[in-house]
Amino acid sequence: GLAAISTSTAYARGYTGSGITVSVLDSPFDTDHADLAAGLVTGFNAFDNSRSVNCPVNGCSSSHGTNVDGIIGARKNDTGTHGVAHNVRIKPVKVFEHDLRFASNDQLVQAINAGSGTAITAMNNSWGSSKIDSITHNGNQRWYKRPYLNYADNSSSEYIWAYQGATALTGLPSDEISAWQNATQNTIIVFANGNDGLNTQTGQVQLYSDATADTEAETITNAGSAINQNIPSFRGSYPVIDSSLSGEWLTVIALDQNNQIASFSNGCGIARDFCIAAPGVGINAPIDVDDTTNTSDASYGLKNGTSMAAPHVTGALALLKQQFP
Repeated sequence: GLAAISTSTAYARGYTGSGITVSVLDSPFDTDHADLAAGLVTGFNAFDNSRSVNCPVNGCSSSHGTNVDGIIGARKNDTGTHGVAHNVRIKPVKVFEHDLRFASNDQLVQAINAGSGTAITAMNNSWGSSKIDSITHNGNQRWYKRPYLNYADNSSSEYIWAYQGATALTGLPSDEISAWQNATQNTIIVFANGNDGLNTQTGQVQLYSDATADTEAETITNAGSAINQNIPSFRGSYPVIDSSLSGEWLTVIALDQNNQIASFSNGCGIARDFCIAAPGVGINAPIDVDDTTNTSDASYGLKNGTSMAAPHVTGALALLKQQFP
């Protein structure tokens, strides 16, 4: 990932993210990890308003926050790997519990507020919402996952598609809308674009045999199929209908080692004006030693996803902010 985005050019010019702070809204973080500890500032736990953002004694079911944190700013200390902006400061904001339960709306609002402000250049959001939809494929009813197409999908009457004439972010709680709008006054918002395979170039969509999407039935190549669309992340698409967010919001698709959109990545679609591509396949990232799903004792591992692409962009923003304060 570092080679693909030419971080060495920034380093040669003296830019490493020094003096810049970004935030990460994610699952618990390994605050003791050798590559992370030196770069973390005081965090925020949206569940109890505390500063505790690390895994509890019984461990975590994911290293996701640790992965993302490390891709942005893991220290260059001759061990493991290092991040895009290896001298950046990172404010960890916990919006997932150790079992991946997501914050309530009120808690999310507090997290957005905590992760933005005049001192924070960019906020990384490697998370999103989706729904399960059905399709008839080869005569069989199948189910697949996709982002919400509009607010009607999300139990509201307001649409996100630009051609449907939406003008405001009604449909989400007003306090969340206000929090995002306030955050963008000072902080660039970066979202992962989602991993449903909904892109028209290389996309592969996982089909399931039941509506719970627990049992995988088959995989279809998106091109030429009935679901051949580029559908971006739901929250990642916000600036389409709210011009006040324009220029302060990015959604990120994942590229493979050949600089093609990854087969699992959603395409830019209507978010194309503020959508950017970054490496998201085979990314070496730190792992939380308290991750109960980790099958080895290794502190690093290869990760795939738009969740891995987004922090490349957040780290790059830190380098740019240092160069152009």
